[in-house]
Amino acid sequence: MRRRQREVREGFWISYADLTTGLLLIFIVLVAAMIAHYRNKQEAILTAVDGLVLVR
Repeated sequence: MRRRQREVREGFWISYADLTTGLLLIFIVLVAAMIAHYRNKQEAILTAVDGLVLVR
């Protein structure tokens, strides 16, 4: 309750722990997206190479 009263009195306030947690979550999501993109790209390349091998 006191934290809420302080937030109202001082304006928006966020603790360093909350900020660190948020930034860590954003970083994890970005890394997961990059890994997923890399796997899709790698799979597309392997499919294209497989198609070239079958054509010959």
